Amino acid sequence: MKKVLIGTTVRQKPEILKEYLLSLKNLKKQNLKVDYCFIDDNVDPVSKSLLKEFKDNDSIIFILDSKKIDIEYIKDSNTHYWNEELVWKVAENKNMILNMANDKGYDFVFFVDSDIVLHPNTLEHLVSLNKDIVSEIFWTKWEKNSIELPQVWLSDQYNLFYKNRERNVTNETISRQIDEFLNLLKVPGVYKVGGVGACVLISRRAILKGVSYDEIYNISLWGEDRHFSIRAVALGFELYVDTHFPAFHIYRDEDLTRLEKYKKYIKKYKNHIFLPGDRIVKKSHNKLTLSMIVRNEASRYLSNVLRQAAQFITNAVIIDDASTDDTENVCKEILKDIPLIYHKNEYSKFSNEIELRKQLWELTISTNPDWILCLDADELFEGKIVKEINNLINQPVYDVIAFRIYDFWNDKQYREDKYWNAHKRYWPMLVRYQPFFEYRWKETPLHCGRFPVNIIELPIMKSNVRIKHFGWAREEDRINKYKRYLALDKEFKYGIKEQYYSILDKNPNLVDWIEEENTESNQSLSLCLITKDEEKNLARCINSVKDIVDEIVVVDTGSKDKTVEIAESFGAKVIHAKWEDDFSKARNIAIENATGDWILFLDADEEIRKDDVSRIRLLLNDDTVEAYIFKFINYGGTNIANGLTEVHYNFRLFRNNGKLKYIYPIHENLRNVEENRLPIFKKADVTILHYGYLLETRIEKNKTEKYIKLISKYLEEHPDDKFQHGNLAVEYYNAKEYHKALKHLLIATKGMNVNSPIATRLIRYLIATYTALKDYDTALKIANDAKAFYIDIPDFKFLEGMIYAEQKRYEKAIEMFKECVAMGEYNGDFITMGGTGSYRAKYMAALCYEKLNKLNDAVREYIEILKENPSYQEVFIKFFDVLIKNEPPEDVYRFFEKHVDTKNPVNNAILAKLYINLGMFEMAKRYIDNINIDIEGLNSLKGSVYLGLKDYKKAIEYFDMEYGKAKEEATYQKVLCYILLKEMDKAKNLLWEISESSDKKLYMTIVGEMKAKFDDIKDSYFALLDLLISLKEFDLYNDVLNLYVNKFSREEYEKYGQLMIKYGLEELAVEAYIRAANLNSQNSEVYRYLAERALEQGMYDEALSLAANAFNIDRIDVDNYVLIYKIYKTIGKHDEAEEIDRMIKEIYPEINLKDRTGLY
Repeated sequence: MKKVLIGTTVRQKPEILKEYLLSLKNLKKQNLKVDYCFIDDNVDPVSKSLLKEFKDNDSIIFILDSKKIDIEYIKDSNTHYWNEELVWKVAENKNMILNMANDKGYDFVFFVDSDIVLHPNTLEHLVSLNKDIVSEIFWTKWEKNSIELPQVWLSDQYNLFYKNRERNVTNETISRQIDEFLNLLKVPGVYKVGGVGACVLISRRAILKGVSYDEIYNISLWGEDRHFSIRAVALGFELYVDTHFPAFHIYRDEDLTRLEKYKKYIKKYKNHIFLPGDRIVKKSHNKLTLSMIVRNEASRYLSNVLRQAAQFITNAVIIDDASTDDTENVCKEILKDIPLIYHKNEYSKFSNEIELRKQLWELTISTNPDWILCLDADELFEGKIVKEINNLINQPVYDVIAFRIYDFWNDKQYREDKYWNAHKRYWPMLVRYQPFFEYRWKETPLHCGRFPVNIIELPIMKSNVRIKHFGWAREEDRINKYKRYLALDKEFKYGIKEQYYSILDKNPNLVDWIEEENTESNQSLSLCLITKDEEKNLARCINSVKDIVDEIVVVDTGSKDKTVEIAESFGAKVIHAKWEDDFSKARNIAIENATGDWILFLDADEEIRKDDVSRIRLLLNDDTVEAYIFKFINYGGTNIANGLTEVHYNFRLFRNNGKLKYIYPIHENLRNVEENRLPIFKKADVTILHYGYLLETRIEKNKTEKYIKLISKYLEEHPDDKFQHGNLAVEYYNAKEYHKALKHLLIATKGMNVNSPIATRLIRYLIATYTALKDYDTALKIANDAKAFYIDIPDFKFLEGMIYAEQKRYEKAIEMFKECVAMGEYNGDFITMGGTGSYRAKYMAALCYEKLNKLNDAVREYIEILKENPSYQEVFIKFFDVLIKNEPPEDVYRFFEKHVDTKNPVNNAILAKLYINLGMFEMAKRYIDNINIDIEGLNSLKGSVYLGLKDYKKAIEYFDMEYGKAKEEATYQKVLCYILLKEMDKAKNLLWEISESSDKKLYMTIVGEMKAKFDDIKDSYFALLDLLISLKEFDLYNDVLNLYVNKFSREEYEKYGQLMIKYGLEELAVEAYIRAANLNSQNSEVYRYLAERALEQGMYDEALSLAANAFNIDRIDVDNYVLIYKIYKTIGKHDEAEEIDRMIKEIYPEINLKDRTGLY
């Protein structure tokens, strides 16, 4: 019989301690001799009594007194607050228990914190694992608004991802690894981890070898559990977590209410596990219940739907809504071998759909289902559902499985247009029943949804299995539904009027359905790539398709990082080739070394969209084609969440027949070189996500300069190649060399084929280039011609709106952006901008509303965009920027808690940054404290908060912990802390370790190590001034300002003035702008600002004179007219004001100065 000593230090509230002790008594202890050792640190006499009165059969109860210290342990509804002295006091107590176990010959010590409730099977199970150190998992919201996280981790303080010592890990990779780790812990099993705590079984062997909770003096990690874990691994032990019987953590008083659910789970759900969110998940052999409403379906699609479902469901619940045909017999015959509850209504309830849906739901959950599949009688899965359904219902992570639904308009084609695009979204169809979840319905008589509306709050998975909906496939059904919807929704309260009317369209856009259930081709497939220094991207690319390819061929052109090593780790055949300024040559080397029947060619900064991967091998069956073109989504701007995309199509899957090769050294094209033609191709429903045009990547790889050089060299030998003239123009545009861009665009567009897919791209850049050159008339003319020709592409209306916005004609711009939204997205073959018919147009409209100070309208647009695109980060930032600047912090926080995914660390980081920008560091800290995972940049953010709170030592601690790309900026912030602490030697020593940069030169000047030239550090100088004002570090600010203020030219005075305006330092802004004006500033904003201030002071002549200066600089700037009108109105010169209003209307007829100024 094994001897186990259970124990811990106890300082606990009586109501929590009572539950803890009860769970210890309820532990199963067969073949175990269990004793207890509690170190009593209670201050509540009731808790002391509970501990003394505790008995458990013949167990020995040791109660020892804790060492007393004068520090109170504090916890509140948000979190628990520890300090160093408390931590090491607990560590000392734990060591006392380990020593007692050693002296008295116990086989195991089981440490269980006094706020944990254990599953009865826990102890027997942990002992049976024969592990030296193993923890039973529990989940906790360490901060009130955080997600539930485990008490085990993988490395360092609390990393929930595998941290690579040698290579920077991207935030994307970290996020993915964290999800993978957390999801793994939801699957019953035993897993090796890097740290354990709070609920740990330790073997005698480990105790004898020296495990303890003593502090390791040369490690700065916080908490005794870290030091225990590191020492244990150093002694040769591995750490494990078991997840078969998760414990319950009473971390807050309100958790006592939730505990009742856990107790019910223990009592009633024997084959389940209790997971975060009070979810229970059956460990295996989940049942699948079909839930369906039928009415007169016998002669439609019911038989096929039920025959398919009968292959994988375990039982069925069907409500017959008063059928008058043979529907009941069809159901009972096909499902005769499956348990079936069949209820027939006496009269139809469809006119009040919510009543019918609730009736079905209540009947279904009365059967105690595991999973519910709610199908309509005309919905049919693709055949592969039969193979995949068991995986879907026997995983523990997701409770809702969503599918794409294709609305068929005949037996072989589905409809796709503005109103019929359900297949582009995912719809919950399969739901795990959660008995502790409070379900809520959308209470509408029509279109109420087949499930409770709040199931989207449960974890959702998107399945790549598709559903064919035949409810619209017959004309008679369409007519009947059309009449029914118009009768039930006469005022269009529940549906879209235009969609109802479109049901009877004579020529709808129909798309051929391609089955994906065919036997996969026996044709072999090679993945080909060319690489150079792609360690950040390559694994993501290969991982996206590695399961469908037969070989991987990588042509590396001289990588100096770990690209080759990564490629070889995937089993790739790596060909080393010299880079010869020719992408086609490198690609063709890959083709020559590929052995597959087909080639899938990807760039390292691309990946196949997850939902589309399974379709690729099916394409290899078609003998009529040489190649397929895929859809590309090219992400631009600063990150993939900012909504800047371009959509085009290109060849990426083709036969390896020796005839298809690439041409052009850059922006290469695939051709049949033997017959000098394009390949015979079809378009495939496969999308490639391309990240290579993101701003950071372009800068890092110096793409623009490199491409200009390559294309220019090519054009020297091929001066008449219009295709490459167009590509060169785009690169010059990206480099902001607009005159050069225009020159090559005019060559590329002269006599071009306007029906070529690339034509729209060239016209778009032509419009953008004329706009950048402020030739608005020409830009508008081209935009109008283009929108008249390309009538279904919203890009040109969008660009017209952008021109109006740049001209400050915001009302006109909003009108144009609304027209874009009314058009909807373009789905054809021309190269277009993503989102111009939806979210991007709405975003620009919102920005224009802001410019007009119509904040309510702007916020309304932002909310609409975020409903459709929750990950649109730029809109998220703008929305909360408006809220933060106009609403009390507490109101903003409540809104954030209610409407935002607070589990997402990025959302909290964004709010923190916005408050940091406003100098509201306490509020920033509040959001930062919600983040419980370690991601790159987070420690810098925390350091910035403490820097703003003037706790420089604490700030330095966080800056020290930063890593990856964020490390360098954190180092400069650390230097700043030392300067503010007057510890100049530390600042200097740190600076000497940093690589050369303008920031380093500036800081070296501040600490007196050099005197940098102003031109070398100008940008860094103004950035530091900005930071110091936000930190309210005015002494250092004045010292830095005085270093170079005597070097200011008019441009610097303009920049300095803008900085003062940003922080509301009006007098300093006026002084700076006066100096700029005295130096003959050509910035009309300078004179407008001075004129506004003069007007406020009643200096009307000066105001008019300054406004005239602004007007003379730019006679088409709307703001100049607004200002002059305002001045004339203020001084009572109404005729002159009317003349100004007439003048602006001659240029921009829609501008109303009365509305702009509010002066009538």
